Amino acid sequence: MSLSSEKLKGKVCVVTGAAKSIGFGIAKKFAEQGAKTVLLDIDPAVLESAKSLKDAGHSVWGYVTDVTNRDAVLKLFEEIVKTAGNVYCLCNVAGIVDQRPFLEYTEKEFDRLFRVNVFGTAWCCQGAIPSMIAAGEGGKIVNFSSKSGKTGSALMVPYSSAKGAIIAMTHALAFEYAKNKINVNCICPGITD
Repeated sequence: MSLSSEKLKGKVCVVTGAAKSIGFGIAKKFAEQGAKTVLLDIDPAVLESAKSLKDAGHSVWGYVTDVTNRDAVLKLFEEIVKTAGNVYCLCNVAGIVDQRPFLEYTEKEFDRLFRVNVFGTAWCCQGAIPSMIAAGEGGKIVNFSSKSGKTGSALMVPYSSAKGAIIAMTHALAFEYAKNKINVNCICPGITD
């Protein structure tokens, strides 16, 4: 999807993990291209990030949400559809990382990494896909994995495992929703700020 065209003008684009860094950069680019842009993050700073884009004249909403809470995520997507319209694009950027020797991980750390990285991605897809189908125009989903999800990384076993799961989820969703013209892709960046 080229961002140098009018393709996004008036389309609803949702970005998770959008308070700062990569997520905010993506949301900013969507807003600059004329998309109705929705920023989601557990960090309350997302409200200020959304305000900065709105103050620049863009059509933007910001919500504080925990992507691990399925019920809250599904209700929020219903609100997004009522407020902004059917979702055209979802970028699942929200994620966390933890680094330590494998033998030091407990069930709590494994669970947290999977809940945010894998379940958060899944719940947001479940929130967005029904409106993409309802619109009948297809849609775009971009899930963020990591180089670690493809190759694994020392001292990051649960993170690597969770990011590998996102890659598999992306493949499965792409097969399942191709008939609805929903493109599901995955990005696997290396280390970022």
